[in-house]
Amino acid sequence: MLLVIAAGAAATIAAARSSYQPDFEVYTRAARAIAADANPYPHVGSAAVFSQHAFVYPYATALAFSPFGWMPHALARTLFVMLEFAALVLTAVLLSRPRERVAALALVLLSAPSLRSVQVGALGPVLCALLASSWRFRSRSVTSGVILAVAAATKLVLVPVLAWPLVTGRVRMVIAAGVSLLVLLAAGFHLGPIGMSSYRQLMVGLSAHEGPGSASLAGALRRLGIAWPVSVVAAGLAAVGLVAAFAVVYRHRADERVVFGAAIVASVVASPIVWSHYYVLVLVVILLFPLPAVRAAWFVAASWVAFPARVDISWPGFDAGPALRVLGGLLLIVAAAHWFAGPPSDGVVTARAGRGR
Repeated sequence: MLLVIAAGAAATIAAARSSYQPDFEVYTRAARAIAADANPYPHVGSAAVFSQHAFVYPYATALAFSPFGWMPHALARTLFVMLEFAALVLTAVLLSRPRERVAALALVLLSAPSLRSVQVGALGPVLCALLASSWRFRSRSVTSGVILAVAAATKLVLVPVLAWPLVTGRVRMVIAAGVSLLVLLAAGFHLGPIGMSSYRQLMVGLSAHEGPGSASLAGALRRLGIAWPVSVVAAGLAAVGLVAAFAVVYRHRADERVVFGAAIVASVVASPIVWSHYYVLVLVVILLFPLPAVRAAWFVAASWVAFPARVDISWPGFDAGPALRVLGGLLLIVAAAHWFAGPPSDGVVTARAGRGR
């Protein structure tokens, strides 16, 4: 285990040193802007929105980064990389069984989406830890719901995960998550420099500009010639269909993991913008199910084919990177679906009634 952790730490450091972590720079600039009583958001409709260096996240995210904004840059960056590493380890520990812990650590620390998240300074590892914590403490409905809301408020792409307690009938968790999410977003719009309408315009414009070139399902449909609005709606319907299909599976098997995993995958499917590091969220789905070492090794190898963390695979006149990312994501989803459809092999079954409601 120590050898895997050491290898993961070395890979994390190498990934952090290979890039200037643009997302982290965006977060810290926004935190400094708030500290200086300035607007962290670009002007809605301006070219700055599409610069890939603009802060376009919920206001609460910038507030959460305030401590990093107060620190010297080198110290802040070092601590953030340590936070990402710790979040990945925590994800593996919370979701894995003791006999599979080494395989789980290898999966989360050495997979390409994990290291790509570190390269760009993304919040994916932290979101994974929040999702894992919400699942681990699901018997405490309010605690789990609040954690789920924090994850969704940090990255709105995770809002569809709230379908998990809704489908499984965890009423108190639904209420806790829904109320907490509304409070966090409402507080951000009230305290922040832009309201809900302006933020919606910002996100619609950003999605239309970046989505068609991203590794999202909507982007793939747009590259096939389908109009962008139709592509976005189709991706949303696909996500709804995915959750609905596994809700039916849940009714027959009473295995709550299938709904939680499907909701996480649906978040990625529905998002108009998806970059390779978003697929780190799929690791949470994989860890919900038995993970022998061979399977973990297969997923790590597949992730490096699909999501090269440093350079895209391309030939003269043809860039294979986006296609490989979409293919890899589909392979991971298919593998997860294969587990959903099979009988539970570890005896972990969550009853539909009477637990943590």
